[in-house]
Amino acid sequence: MPKLFLPEPGPSMRWHVLARVLLAVASAASSVAIAAPPKMATLKGVFNETISQDVVVSGAVIVGVSDNSVIDGKALGSLAIISEANSAASEVCLSVLTRDGVYMASNQYVFPPDTQPGDIVLLPYKKSLQLPFLAKYANLEVAVQAANGSCDAPTGNTYVVHRSDSAEQHQLRLYINSFNATDVYASFSDQNAVDCVPVEGRRTSFDYVCNVDVPAALKGAAEVTIEREIYGRELPKASVTVLYGGTP
Repeated sequence: MPKLFLPEPGPSMRWHVLARVLLAVASAASSVAIAAPPKMATLKGVFNETISQDVVVSGAVIVGVSDNSVIDGKALGSLAIISEANSAASEVCLSVLTRDGVYMASNQYVFPPDTQPGDIVLLPYKKSLQLPFLAKYANLEVAVQAANGSCDAPTGNTYVVHRSDSAEQHQLRLYINSFNATDVYASFSDQNAVDCVPVEGRRTSFDYVCNVDVPAALKGAAEVTIEREIYGRELPKASVTVLYGGTP
């Protein structure tokens, strides 16, 4: 068999090989950064939750803000948000409300002091004593909202809650207590309003769900407005400022 003689690598070939090695190292470093574990918020005080058949309906129009991933009773064990700012000592109030109004919870969490813009922050729910009871609730039967600030003095801004395994926020989902409205609409500023859809079954704490496309490249804060009508008669509007991961 004839022998094969390979030319000794010249300067250009050596630089080509070196460039490919550096590219592979950079790619590996990037993968490590992307795969960095999420931060874990800390529950502040005792875990507050109630179950009662004597339902008290909330006075708020917007009772839940999340992405459009499946958030059912089982998903409460894997809730997360994306930080929008340097969050040393920042707090968030997580509220959970079932569609029938039987279960209600409101709890305060504190971000880790090293939280940075764009970090995924988990909101642990393992202190709940009602997880087996909540597991029977399906998607669209549980409204969750993570309001920025204290539960006693919210700022009026809210994060987008998502499951920790589903961080895509291409569509916003709002849970609405319409107060007997016949038509409900939702929109970001400077966008056409979309029709909200009535939910099925017992509708005590919320009765409409709105799915709104998120404007491309949106970062920071954006206001969403809810419009309601009763057979053409307008009701007062409601709005919420939604916080997205990162900075504007």
